[in-house]
Amino acid sequence: MDVGSSKLYQEPGFKSRVFLDTFFSLNTDKSLQEETLMFPMKQMHKALLSGLIGGDTLIDVTLGPIIHHLLPICTFFKNIIILEFNEECVKEMEKWLNTETEAFDWSHASQFITELGGNRVHWLEQEHMLKKTIKHIVKCDLAKENITDPVILPKADCLLIVGGLDVVSKDHESYRQNLGKLSSFLKPGGHLILFGALNATFYQVGEHRCHVLTADEPFLRQALTDEGYTIECFEALERKAESSLLDAQHFVFILATKAKLTQEETAPVPMLSAQNFPI
Repeated sequence: MDVGSSKLYQEPGFKSRVFLDTFFSLNTDKSLQEETLMFPMKQMHKALLSGLIGGDTLIDVTLGPIIHHLLPICTFFKNIIILEFNEECVKEMEKWLNTETEAFDWSHASQFITELGGNRVHWLEQEHMLKKTIKHIVKCDLAKENITDPVILPKADCLLIVGGLDVVSKDHESYRQNLGKLSSFLKPGGHLILFGALNATFYQVGEHRCHVLTADEPFLRQALTDEGYTIECFEALERKAESSLLDAQHFVFILATKAKLTQEETAPVPMLSAQNFPI
């Protein structure tokens, strides 16, 4: 699809509540809900069972003000930092974090993830744990080399991307550039968890047809390999839902490990004129 005829996620006017109501609400079509809501939670739950994922800090980069993918993982990290490209979505996320009356209701997702975990905690407690773990929401600018400038983030043990690269990247070259910028936040040897779409061109939010970068499996594998990742798992869910709201052929889950530094690369690099980000 010609990007000029569709809306980029980071542009003003993205209707965050319409997006949530369309793709993630209790009233969303069940077959579509299985792909947009259940698939990420199931894959996250399965990945966590490996025992490989955990640490101090997780950085999340996600399409829209969604939190369901973070529900399974919040107890495996001390701090979660959310990077957000859209101002409207920052406000929507803050409503949920602050338990405001008009906040989006995620109870159906919270109940599902507690069932996956054997109902060891109540769904309200699951949401409370996530809210405690989310320390900051940072508005980002992709035009900057350091997208969080002037803030310097701590290096993360895990980088979690859910659709965030597909919707902000105009073409394959900008996808690679944006992947590199986001990967700079991840420690060597850290894990990347990436959810995306294969061979998609758009998703519909209200009257807006929004851009999705068209990418296939070979491109994604090569982009990650070129960035220094080793792919540990690559799983694709064929799209079953018949919906005019999006046209992805598959939804994908990727778990990858960032290459460790060589001895020559481990010397500390001084950071000048920068404000460290407090946890």
